[in-house]
Formats: sequence, structure tokens, C-alpha cells
Amino acid sequence: MARRSVSDRALVEEGECLFLAQTQQNGPVITTWINWEEVIDSYPENTLGGRKDRDNDDHNGKTGIVYLYLSQEDYENKKYSPVTVIPEEDYENLLIMYSSDETARMSALARERISYLKKGLQLEESSSIVKMAIPVDEELREEAGTDWEHIWFEVQSVDDDTITAKLLQEPYYFKHIQTGNTVTLPVSDLTDWLLYIGQTTIDPDRAYLLAGL
Repeated sequence: MARRSVSDRALVEEGECLFLAQTQQNGPVITTWINWEEVIDSYPENTLGGRKDRDNDDHNGKTGIVYLYLSQEDYENKKYSPVTVIPEEDYENLLIMYSSDETARMSALARERISYLKKGLQLEESSSIVKMAIPVDEELREEAGTDWEHIWFEVQSVDDDTITAKLLQEPYYFKHIQTGNTVTLPVSDLTDWLLYIGQTTIDPDRAYLLAGL
């Protein structure tokens, strides 16, 4: 929600809907936010971030709590559900609706800093996953609302022009690559990457961390 608000240059009005993501099991994830003062008393006083933590100026400002609408009826009745109502396993293959501007920013940064990824993969205990743009099957483009699905792969190798990697997720909108398939794709289709070195995780925004390793 934070990324979408920055990229959209606006935050949805309190109580209004934001179509944020899609799960394969339970469909759309519709989020909203509510001012903490309206809902804080529905939480135990001693819970982290509860009423007891709101007695000082550091935690009682303009903040809100994120909720879900599970149906049109819930929205009309302003019935909010906590994000924990979605089973944890549903989040493992979440299709997040980034804006075109945010996707373009992520992709440009990932490609610009791919040298850091290559450097990191030469270190011991290192591995990586990459998010690649895969063309949506033509008959599914209207449903997808886009020509590309951005999906995660496990890196096997990276060179100047291509990335060889294994598909980690079940695709939503294409069938020509299946989960577990290893393919070689152009670096130009790179959207994002995560580099794991021991217990450290590095992404393009934090590539500077490699200087200390």
C-alpha cells in the first residue's frame, strides 16, 4: 500500500478500497485503512501498538491500521477484516498489482545494478532469485489487464545478456513455462532481484551493502 500510494501520488481515502493483489486460492485482496483512534480499542491494551503504546507523542499521530474487505457487502457495510484472515500459505504466491511507474522503476534499477548481483553470486553461501517479465498468453490478456506477468525464478547463472533460472511459482496468466522449468531469458526482461548471502538479503535498493561483505 505504501509503494502504491507513493507511485500513485495519493493515498486512498480512509475506508475506501484499493485492489492490491490477487491470490490463486481466494481471489482479490482488497485493502483499506482506518485511523487508529477509531479501531484501537478493539485490540487488547497490552498488544504491541495497542492503547498502552499510544500515550506518547511518538505513536499517536497520523497513523492508520490496514484492513481487508472480503466482499462488496463488507465494503458497503464498512466491515473491516484483519489481514490475518488470509491463510499464510495464500501469501506464498501472491500476485501484487504494482503500478506501471513502480514496475518501470524497479526494472530499471534491477538492470542498472545487475553487476552487484553477479558480484554477490561469486561469494560463498550465496544464491539468488530474480523476477522476470513473461508475456501473458494472448487469450488471457484481457483478464490479466496487462501483456506481462512478473514472476520469480531461482537463478542458475547470469551472464552479460541472459539469465538462466528455474520457475518457482505457479503462473497465473501463461502456460508455456511451468513451475520447475529451467529457461534462459534476456536480461532486458529482468524486473527485480534478491541476493541471499548467508543470513543477509540484498535487493537493488540496498546493493551498497555488498561493499561491507
